[in-house]
Amino acid sequence: MSRRNLAISVIIPVRDRTAELKRVVKGLMLQDCAPDLFEVVLVDDGSGDETRSYLGGLIRMPFALTVLQTPGAGAAVARNKGLAAVHSRLVLFLDADTIPGPSLVRYHIRLHQGVDEPVCHMGKIVMSEELKSTEQARWNELDFNDMDGNNVEISFRRYRTANTSFPAALLMRAGGFNEGLQVAEDLELAYRLAEKGTRFYYHADVVATHHHPLTLQEYFKKGTFYGQAVAIWQRERPDLAGDLAGRFGLYHAGLSYKERMRYRIKVLLVNRGTIPVLMFVGRKCRGYLLGLSNRVYKMIYGYHLRASHQRAMAHSSV
Repeated sequence: MSRRNLAISVIIPVRDRTAELKRVVKGLMLQDCAPDLFEVVLVDDGSGDETRSYLGGLIRMPFALTVLQTPGAGAAVARNKGLAAVHSRLVLFLDADTIPGPSLVRYHIRLHQGVDEPVCHMGKIVMSEELKSTEQARWNELDFNDMDGNNVEISFRRYRTANTSFPAALLMRAGGFNEGLQVAEDLELAYRLAEKGTRFYYHADVVATHHHPLTLQEYFKKGTFYGQAVAIWQRERPDLAGDLAGRFGLYHAGLSYKERMRYRIKVLLVNRGTIPVLMFVGRKCRGYLLGLSNRVYKMIYGYHLRASHQRAMAHSSV
């Protein structure tokens, strides 16, 4: 298929999420804009399930399609490989579990028309109705529940990758995603872009659906990964140590008195000794006090993040 009229390139990294990816691809096939306006770059990051065979069978797509491979090195590596392969001026990031609404691609193209400045446009992400059950560990983590409206300027600290678009040249000049980070690579990129003057805008009518089944242990394990990633990031950018501590609930001497006290209270209430009790409370109230249960689970997630960060920092100082 010709790529002469391309307006935007959709980059999707995937690893072992074939069922969810099929929904994403179907959503792209149902876009209400001309299919020759966008291309899709799918990057299989070392999947061990049937993803590779599924991607190999995608031969009659209405849009231009490129399938690439990376060796399980993480989303940052996969996205950078996709970025290097695009053919258009704009890039739109989706994840393999974020299903685009029918107007999503068209909206992102329109948002960048006539704009010649470093800018990121972020759409809304809602949780899949199918996953709204007590068995799901994470609820609406990617949605901005406190915000509505369109073209609302937001802090770069609220950036997350899925359903966001940029001028491709902006990302290339910034060096792309930090390939040393397995997670938090999106926020680290946002910090660097903001330092160079990029502005971030939120649009509630540009909607994607997050369909990511997540067990409780997977959720806590993600906290462990974030703690490790923040330690790497902090070693690379010690000037950001205080800001990262505030963002991820870690301790730093440069925090305000109120923030330091909040940290000490968290450590007092959520630690290795209290985790079994908190887990009991979270499970018991899951069926009738979901908000409280989610709050308790988030506290335990924070414990795993802090503990892994401390271990990583201690290891690096040896």
